[in-house]
Amino acid sequence: MKEEIRKKIATAIADATEVPVEECFSLLEAPKSSDHGDLAFPCFQLARTWKTAPPVCAKTLREKLQLPPEVESATETGPFLNFRFHRARYATGVLTEISTKQERHGVEDRHAQTIIVEYSSPNIAKPFHVGHLRTTLIGNSLDRVLRHRGYNVISINHLGDWGTQFGFVWAGCKLWGKPETDSVAGLVDRYIQATTLKAEQEKEGKESDEGSVNEMARKYFLDLENNVPYARDFWQWCLDISLEYFRTTYERLNVRFDHYTGESF
Repeated sequence: MKEEIRKKIATAIADATEVPVEECFSLLEAPKSSDHGDLAFPCFQLARTWKTAPPVCAKTLREKLQLPPEVESATETGPFLNFRFHRARYATGVLTEISTKQERHGVEDRHAQTIIVEYSSPNIAKPFHVGHLRTTLIGNSLDRVLRHRGYNVISINHLGDWGTQFGFVWAGCKLWGKPETDSVAGLVDRYIQATTLKAEQEKEGKESDEGSVNEMARKYFLDLENNVPYARDFWQWCLDISLEYFRTTYERLNVRFDHYTGESF
């Protein structure tokens, strides 16, 4: 609907200025403020042809224009001529299109453009929280709308699966043993135990001592970066537990991703 009105405005401008309609169409843009209207025509290029100031061109153009019935008004703001759609006609057109096309409303031929939508992005070995829920729902809505519109969409869950937090989970498991059950809650418990001990050791000035939790965590993450087998296996264990937990949550939300591609990638 908006594109049809834009074409009619471009045609009206072309008739009033003798500028090619394709050029008028390409120059129409969204106003800097929605208070100004729905579309704006910058008069800088026209000013060079008419050899007068852009604000004067905007005023002259407004006086010469034959507005299409879908446009309620045209108002100059400095060098721009702003157009406001006729709200009742616009709403009627949109609602008629929706009722006619039903679920095909908004569908276009496949676009050549590929759009990557990266969303959700929870952290491994940590619980899914309301902030992740928010980005999951917004991201999934964008994903569905863009697919519906015909774009080639690639959805990526960019996981927080790298960092020193794994060192503290490792240290917690070394000091207190692995959790009784393979669960994110168990991993979080070990993380909390390790970081709590770290805070106590910092108070005592022992955070850099050999055998301190901080040193254990630092050494583990260094080994993980160097792909040492024990470190890699432990990281993979944390990853598998978390992914199972996340996928169960996403199933409940009816959300799916093309790729689970985390920081480690």
